[in-house]
Amino acid sequence: MKICTALLLLGVLISPVSHSASEVHYLKKGMSFVKAHQLILKDGWVANPDKGARDDELIGLQKRLVDKGFKEVEYCFVDSSACTFKYRNNESCLQIVAKGEKISELKLSYWTHDCKPDS
Repeated sequence: MKICTALLLLGVLISPVSHSASEVHYLKKGMSFVKAHQLILKDGWVANPDKGARDDELIGLQKRLVDKGFKEVEYCFVDSSACTFKYRNNESCLQIVAKGEKISELKLSYWTHDCKPDS
């Protein structure tokens, strides 16, 4: 029995890391995007915006975000003051929507793992 338990624990310890929605428990609706960004990066996620996200000229909040080093920004929508951000961790994907008109005012409104990381 002890051998089976030890093997089970060893399998858990060496299995690849996989993130799910429940594992980003630190994200809360309405929290500051800047704070969420720090927590996400600390948890091992990396910026992974869609390849087409930089096809158009960057303007407004999207340009300010990129200029400040927020490489994960995909799109900002002028008519709704919302931006989307995407991260990857191994084969897992995390996409976030934050609303606000200034970087300091961006608040999380939604996040999902229902996305695919770009390679």
